[in-house]
Amino acid sequence: MTRVRKLDIEQLEKNSDVKKMMATLSELENLDFLVLRGFRFRSMPSLDGLGILHNLTRLKLEGLLTRLPDANSFPPNISNLTLFNTCLDEDPMPVLEKLPNLVHLKLRNAYTGVEMVISPEGLKELKFLSVGELWHLRDIRVGEGAMPKLKALEISHCPYLEKLPKEVFTKLSELRMLTSKSIATKVHRGEKVSLSKLRHVDIKP
Repeated sequence: MTRVRKLDIEQLEKNSDVKKMMATLSELENLDFLVLRGFRFRSMPSLDGLGILHNLTRLKLEGLLTRLPDANSFPPNISNLTLFNTCLDEDPMPVLEKLPNLVHLKLRNAYTGVEMVISPEGLKELKFLSVGELWHLRDIRVGEGAMPKLKALEISHCPYLEKLPKEVFTKLSELRMLTSKSIATKVHRGEKVSLSKLRHVDIKP
């Protein structure tokens, strides 16, 4: 059991003893990838005990969350994070932007708000960002110096997101966007110069 590298735990409920679970998982010295899933339409418990998993580099959280753990409560070496169907009411970026080793971030139906804000100097190591099924998102704001290493951006099924922050184009080489025909046209017209500098662009309805 101590050689386990990937573990998928399902049916987490609010009354699940997460601290006890994490203490047990921390004994798995080779555990690199953890998936935590909740029941459909039921909130998962507080996940503040995750920080004890020092060897974990990949984490997927799937299911309703009332809130994210604080940045200091995440595994310190997380480089790959997926939030799926978490339906957070609060913008997750104030927490996620502080994860020092985060390289790959995927958000799917992760947030129900209209605006996402990445602070100056946030997400310093991020190279890949995928945002999808954020049904109410209208604006992504990026502070100066944020995501300086971002190479690839994917956006899909965000029906109200009509423009992209110009700051993301600094180092970006790949952009994929699946959206409505009208928004695709607006992005092509509004970002014509920036898009022409990218190695790969795929924007389609």
